Amino acid sequence: MALSYKQKKAIIATHKKHMQKQVQTWNRYRRWYQSKFWGGEGPDLPQGALQEEEGPEDVSFETNYPYAFVDTMIANVCPLYPRVTVNARREELRPEAKVREALINETFRKNKTHQRLWQLSTHASVYQRGVIKVVWDQRRRRPKFRNIDPRRFFFDMSAEEWDEARYVVEVTTMTKDEFVRMVKKGVYKNVKPEDVTFGSYPQWLRDNKNDATLIQKGAQDVFKWITIYEFYDLTPGGGFCHIAEGVDDPLFSDNLPYAFLPNPFMLLTFNDNLEDLGGMSDVQLIAPLQEQLNETDTLELMHARASIPIAMINDNALDQPDKFDDAWRNGSQPGSYVHVAVREPYSVMDALRWSQVPSMVPGFTAMRERATQTIEFILGIPQYSRGVVGTSDVATEVALADTATRTRNGRRQKQVYDVLAWLAEAVVGLYEEFMPDNEILHIRLVGRQQTVTVDRDAAGFQDLKAELGETPLDYDYEAVPYSSAENNRLVQLRNLRENWNALMLGVQTGTVDQTALVDKLLELLMMADIAADPSQAPQAAMMPPGAMPPGGEPAPTGGEDTIASGALPPGTEPVMPAADGGGAGAGFGAPTPVIRGEQGFPQE
Repeated sequence: MALSYKQKKAIIATHKKHMQKQVQTWNRYRRWYQSKFWGGEGPDLPQGALQEEEGPEDVSFETNYPYAFVDTMIANVCPLYPRVTVNARREELRPEAKVREALINETFRKNKTHQRLWQLSTHASVYQRGVIKVVWDQRRRRPKFRNIDPRRFFFDMSAEEWDEARYVVEVTTMTKDEFVRMVKKGVYKNVKPEDVTFGSYPQWLRDNKNDATLIQKGAQDVFKWITIYEFYDLTPGGGFCHIAEGVDDPLFSDNLPYAFLPNPFMLLTFNDNLEDLGGMSDVQLIAPLQEQLNETDTLELMHARASIPIAMINDNALDQPDKFDDAWRNGSQPGSYVHVAVREPYSVMDALRWSQVPSMVPGFTAMRERATQTIEFILGIPQYSRGVVGTSDVATEVALADTATRTRNGRRQKQVYDVLAWLAEAVVGLYEEFMPDNEILHIRLVGRQQTVTVDRDAAGFQDLKAELGETPLDYDYEAVPYSSAENNRLVQLRNLRENWNALMLGVQTGTVDQTALVDKLLELLMMADIAADPSQAPQAAMMPPGAMPPGGEPAPTGGEDTIASGALPPGTEPVMPAADGGGAGAGFGAPTPVIRGEQGFPQE
């Protein structure tokens, strides 16, 4: 049963009250990530730190582990080139699956999905969770991906699975002028601008302790604002509405925006909090240790400055103390000298003395190492993964640490891949609903010169009014695994060489697409510009034996290797080393006929 308007407002009030406290903690973690640990005011300044207003006398010191961890983690779990494969479970749907795969990967490329995933993973690590939204861009006529600030997103915390959430709410802010335009356009029909109370920017959405927001704060104070809550009721019979505080009726109410995508939001979490779907921040796990480490480093720096001797001048022992002060300040450079006029019976040693250096030296090194080791143990980030080299670790130990890091990041990689699979389904759902019947898209395949034509029939899109559309088991959407080490160009070339015989056997048996294999090889060799035009290749491929190619001699019908068949003149053939395993035709030296122009899709 759908939620009533009164229930929706009560849900919003409860989440807002909870988020007001949560946002302050998240803003604090964000400042740590931005290397602004000491940038706060009031109670956020631990003992031993000076405020930024004190200028050059500030002796605060911090070690930014949150950024170091997030930067390393993202490089290991987020693919640089996000792609998916679409597999049909019924033989007759395989052509449609290939077309959908090309359409999805093209949408990923245009949305710069790698950047969306980087920010999404950063939010999940710093804010406990990341939220991504898929909408239909009417102007560009394609799906668009948007990262939602977790501080502006509410959801059903009682749901055990994301698909079981009863509601989701996105918090947006709107100026008075923007609100008036929405009323004039007829979007908001149930309210008049004069009946709405506008005020300053919502205080609970501000970060007052972040200096970077001062410019934004100026803009926030100039305009009059209103907070709009976009409420998605996902219960049976539910719908979509806009709710404003202080308004008795919804500003806008309608069915859910998308027929095939009831919930356009997806949640990403890396750590389970054992309570709800909200997740747990990586910064939260090291917060006490991070504070102790930064305070220890700051106190150590203050102690080091306090240990610098201070010159103490005895004015009674000098004839002209003022001139001595000027000469002392000007004589601070190496090789300089100072004239000193000393009264009787004083000596120079009586006129100038130095303060004593504190003799007690706290064990800062031991305390810092202990805090650092604990933080790295919790986050699981060895030094070498951050680019630290020259340590005493042997290669075997580094390899074991690398394996452990990959194992630990495997769970996070799978969660990112699950988000990619959901994005693929969302893209198909939006195209299926909004793609016009007469629209034709020409998409170039990833890593190939061929293009594929996409329309509703080729992609197997069903009409909204169709009684029987696709079933959930018709297609499987799976993210293509990516590893910065295994997907390296040189590594892939080595793998091609080691498995070339098996690939050639696959070409002969028809299980490997020869055109795709050659394109992949040219891509890895960085020689894709020499590939033949696919539109011209079929003509040569379909010529009968003995036919004369354009501008050339008749091709021999036998199996001899002559100049007409493409062989080099006698004496100019390069010496090809035998590949591993021996035998003629092994390795890259094996002559292989190339038939271009076949329709194919990347299977990487």
